[in-house]
Amino acid sequence: MPPGGCLKETCPDLGTDPIECTFDSCGPRFGGRECHCGEIPDADPDVCQCGPGIVMGRPFVVGGHVRHAGIISSGGGDWAVAANPILPATDEDRAALGAHWMKAALAEHASVASFSQHSLELLACGAPAHLVEAAHQAARDEVEHAKMAFGLASAYLDIEVRPSALNTTTMEHTSSIAMLASSVLRDGCIAETTAAMEAALAAASCNDPVVQLVLLQTAKDEARHASLAWDTLQWALHSDREAVHQLLEAPLPAVAVSQTDHEVPDLPSFCVSPMTRHLAIQMARESVIGPAIKTLLAGGMTDIATQIAAAAAAHAPSMSPDMCLEHKPANATTV
Repeated sequence: MPPGGCLKETCPDLGTDPIECTFDSCGPRFGGRECHCGEIPDADPDVCQCGPGIVMGRPFVVGGHVRHAGIISSGGGDWAVAANPILPATDEDRAALGAHWMKAALAEHASVASFSQHSLELLACGAPAHLVEAAHQAARDEVEHAKMAFGLASAYLDIEVRPSALNTTTMEHTSSIAMLASSVLRDGCIAETTAAMEAALAAASCNDPVVQLVLLQTAKDEARHASLAWDTLQWALHSDREAVHQLLEAPLPAVAVSQTDHEVPDLPSFCVSPMTRHLAIQMARESVIGPAIKTLLAGGMTDIATQIAAAAAAHAPSMSPDMCLEHKPANATTV
């Protein structure tokens, strides 16, 4: 797998303290591994340290570090759903697509653990049953996302890939509503809203019906996960108004993206590009996240899924909002 085909690691927004990035499987040291977030100037040259940034999807964070499984390149598992995407002509392009979807699959796989951890935190904070139930359903969604992504990776690489064991030891459990609200804002309201927007925008420009179907399903599910995060934040605001109100009035963390982003191949079947990600970050913050916080502070609630679908459709007129919309929750308003 050539370094040029490796997907860069993504660092979550964990506040102002830098965190150490992990290496990917494409080579030692910095060969084929870079950070999507801003690297700290004058840092230890042997350690890639990243400033605050955003991660696509819900990360599994333990002790300030993102965890995910490794890759096993052999059959015998059921983590890869058979897929038949359009295959590019060159080995380099196929490797690039395979690396991209392999890293996406590992992120989705780790999100299963993240939602499992989140459900325990909800229980520890005395959250209502419908939030706990939705968190478990979200974990099930992430299993399906991982299987679809592993399937695409296996198709492009022409070898079945699946995850190794995931280290879940020393998982942290939040018992404070204020701390829960902080992590939900970071990992759900910001990260998953952005992930849903990115998947919707990518689907709108995707020319491969197999990949587009994966992106559309991901967009629908991630929009529902984002709605869960905003519902949880609303409950937290009602439960601990002073602390959560202060959290929501504070400036949102800046999104830092490394200037060393890899160049995405110009392939119809790739369906994802750095431009799409940057646009998703901007649109999510301006069209959904910012207005939703204002509505929440005013005592209302935004229909997040509808806002994401409408914003994506406005940018891509060929896409109907219904393509990325599963259902409209009751008692929600559009901002």
